[in-house]
Amino acid sequence: MEMEIKQLLESFGKIEKSIELNATEYGSAVKEMRELLDGVTTRVRKMEEAGAKEYKLFPSTDVSRREKLCRWMGDTFLEKTRGIKPQWTAFYEAELRALDQSVATSDQGGILVPVPLIPELLAIANTYGIARRLCRRIPMGQQTITLPISKNGECTVAWESEGTTASQTGVTFATLTLAAQKMLISSQLSSEIQMESVIPIMDYLIECLGRAAAKEEDVQFLLGDKSASPADPFDGVWTQVLSSTFPVGGSLRTGQDQSVACATGIDTLAEFVANANGLSYNAIMDTLYRVNPNLINNGSWVFHPQVEAALRKIKDADNLPVWNAGLSGVAPSTIFGRPYLTSLVAPNEATANGRLALYGDFNWWAMGTRENLEIAFNDNVGFLSDTRWVRMKQRVAFTCLDNQAFSGLTLAS
Repeated sequence: MEMEIKQLLESFGKIEKSIELNATEYGSAVKEMRELLDGVTTRVRKMEEAGAKEYKLFPSTDVSRREKLCRWMGDTFLEKTRGIKPQWTAFYEAELRALDQSVATSDQGGILVPVPLIPELLAIANTYGIARRLCRRIPMGQQTITLPISKNGECTVAWESEGTTASQTGVTFATLTLAAQKMLISSQLSSEIQMESVIPIMDYLIECLGRAAAKEEDVQFLLGDKSASPADPFDGVWTQVLSSTFPVGGSLRTGQDQSVACATGIDTLAEFVANANGLSYNAIMDTLYRVNPNLINNGSWVFHPQVEAALRKIKDADNLPVWNAGLSGVAPSTIFGRPYLTSLVAPNEATANGRLALYGDFNWWAMGTRENLEIAFNDNVGFLSDTRWVRMKQRVAFTCLDNQAFSGLTLAS
């Protein structure tokens, strides 16, 4: 390797002399040629410097798995630069598999190398989904984490006589568990499609994957039901709101049913709109004020776009709408002065027991992120069919942090 680097540098020296001798002929291109040559020369000299350093194997103890993997890349570079026979390769591969159990062997297509598209994917997910915009984000350093949380959220206050020992009071804590689940999306496309498409097909495919991920996050966030068949990995906000106990982390905190039904007789969306100036108005107001008064002012409404159309027709006794137009780019439109978001994932159930709208402070709904959106390509799996496989994955978790932060509006049974 040292001899090859020396020969390269000698060749670069000759090229540099040739550029200077023929500067007049090359004209304005001389500057660009010099810059390109300098860039290549600098990289080769760095290789020369790296190869001259003493190579030491990385210790197997007292270092994190991530540090070992980072060093692996450096080891590989130095081994190739110095011409050393690869050492510890099996050890590092074992560490990588321990870090990500989904890594395949070479005969199954090799290790899928992530493409640096995370910012683009996150932008797509944030554009098309509401879960990432509303939930409290909690990074997860491992597959399952435990969160301490108050059972009642309050301390007992005692009034003591002069000179007496203060009573010992405090908040009683219990725990919540965030357990991340893995979501996978995959697709394939032929090389002909990539080459002959009149649009940037790969960008389009990535957008499709990002939108699908955002939609599934919203489904679990709003409608997830672990008791359904097939079961969802999480219970969503609507599932919890309609529960008679509204559990937080199992049986941590229980309370009254947070759902507010319209008055008897209003069991279709049409009747809900028809009663705009009376019972429907009252039901919306009741929904808002079922939330803990300490949390009510930080909340948002969430509902389907067709429900928005109905809510925009609701007026009070003075014929004033509950919906108020916002200022574009400055302030959002509101229902009773509270902002709202619409989602096609939100329920649009226009008959008895139908779910219409949610209100809550979604900072009290946690979205744990063990592994962020990642996209990878592989050309080896579809080698015989000349296709490229695209795979996107992430690991997330959802859980409620405080049931008093949410309420729901439903049609009467």
